[in-house]
Amino acid sequence: MYFADRKVGGKNLRPSLKNIFTVGLFQCLALFPGVSRSGATISGGLFVGFDRELAARISFLLSIPVIAVAGLFQLPVALLQFSGEDLGVLAAGFFSSAAAGYFSVYVLLKFLKKNSLRSFIIYRVVLGVFLILLHYS
Repeated sequence: MYFADRKVGGKNLRPSLKNIFTVGLFQCLALFPGVSRSGATISGGLFVGFDRELAARISFLLSIPVIAVAGLFQLPVALLQFSGEDLGVLAAGFFSSAAAGYFSVYVLLKFLKKNSLRSFIIYRVVLGVFLILLHYS
């Protein structure tokens, strides 16, 4: 993420199938424990030449199929457990999580327009060191 963020500049590419496929390959890195899916795809977008905002937008678009498929796998179990009694609670949870997700993406895109990924890099390093120390203490 650090090297990708330093590479940002000059090229304000338009998305092509080849570039988006390359970013999708970076998404595969999230299969390794501790690798952030969004961090990997944003880094991939920066490496192919997108600016931070476009890289983040594509990262969020690439999450849609992953989340949809994960939801489909969980749907049969969820339907077996759903009695219909708490439909209002389910609807409130759905809409509040959708609103919070939309707001979070909006704020992050605004942040990335003007700022680097440095704060996220520091957060990941500090958290990683803390978890390693916690594990071995």
